[in-house]
Amino acid sequence: MNEDTFQQILNKTTYHGNIYTLPIFKTIKNMLENIKSDEFPKNKNIILADGEMFRFILEVKDSRLFGAKQLQNNKWKKTQNSVSFKYTDILSYKKLNNQDLALITKKEILIYTIAEDFLELRYFWDNKNWNKKFGDEDNIADFDNYYKPFILYDNFKLSLPSPNFKTIFEKIKKEKYEKHKNTEYKEYEKYFINIVNDPVEFSKFGSKMLEIAINTKDDSFVFIVQSIFDKIIELIGPRNIYIEVR
Repeated sequence: MNEDTFQQILNKTTYHGNIYTLPIFKTIKNMLENIKSDEFPKNKNIILADGEMFRFILEVKDSRLFGAKQLQNNKWKKTQNSVSFKYTDILSYKKLNNQDLALITKKEILIYTIAEDFLELRYFWDNKNWNKKFGDEDNIADFDNYYKPFILYDNFKLSLPSPNFKTIFEKIKKEKYEKHKNTEYKEYEKYFINIVNDPVEFSKFGSKMLEIAINTKDDSFVFIVQSIFDKIIELIGPRNIYIEVR
């Protein structure tokens, strides 16, 4: 096996890999520390990340983000779904070393990937302190004095902070009552299911998700609690579960 072939195999094994790594953390922290106010050209499509297998494209005119993956004939196939983005909210974007797209907006940090023919959310963190202070205010342009202190302090010292599951669960609840324009694809529900089915992320966040869902005491979160319990039973086996009835 020559060096080029080995490198191709190595690169392919990183797709959809663990996002809680030091290189990805450093990349996103560097993005935060070096944000510039970039103006997107109007009425154009912008390729935010162009990788060996994936592309992430922002349709500025319609304010939508979609993905594309390369086929064997070197043509690009567009994802079946897209997500809505107000392009003026995007502060920074970058392709990560695992081919995913990192996006920093005024209120959120997100990571997107492409799985099969769908654009999928892989990471979501929103700035709770920002939301408390500024709410839906969209006209604050001074990042250094307003955004950066809320984002950097205590949140991004050693690793990516935990996803904000309370917000994620609320978004799942909202998805159940909304009709999507181009697909019935439920972005945040799929994100939650992917975390449950990922051994690394479920071991890291499973108990925290369960605690938040139970303590919220919202009947619409039954699906979330049931999904977590089902995964626990699958992992340890039903015979090893003992429930004390008092």
